[in-house]
Amino acid sequence: MAGRKKIDPNAPDNRGGARKGSGQKRKKISFDERDIRDLMKAVRKFEKESGKSINEILVGIIYAASFQGEKIKIRDRIEAIKLLKALTRTKTSEKNINLTVSPGPTIFLPSPRPDETQIKLVNNG
Repeated sequence: MAGRKKIDPNAPDNRGGARKGSGQKRKKISFDERDIRDLMKAVRKFEKESGKSINEILVGIIYAASFQGEKIKIRDRIEAIKLLKALTRTKTSEKNINLTVSPGPTIFLPSPRPDETQIKLVNNG
């Protein structure tokens, strides 16, 4: 049989691998994202071990007289309340937008052509 050989679709591709710079770019993870991811991993692990969610523990600190056999201090309760308020409060952004002011054209047009019907004095002429 002349011409190309039949190619097995299940055979590995021997074209030299991926080219340099090809494929999806890696997402850069900031330190904040990494810290949040590690914190959430620890929270899930603690929830499995204790059987309580982090929210239940936070509300328990606010309302309970004692936590794990220790009396809860007022300072700790206030901090827990502040944390709960910070997490549940909606964040609003206020912007003062004045729509009556027009900034003018963004494209500057050339000045109008001078009136050609008027007589102009030409020196040296």
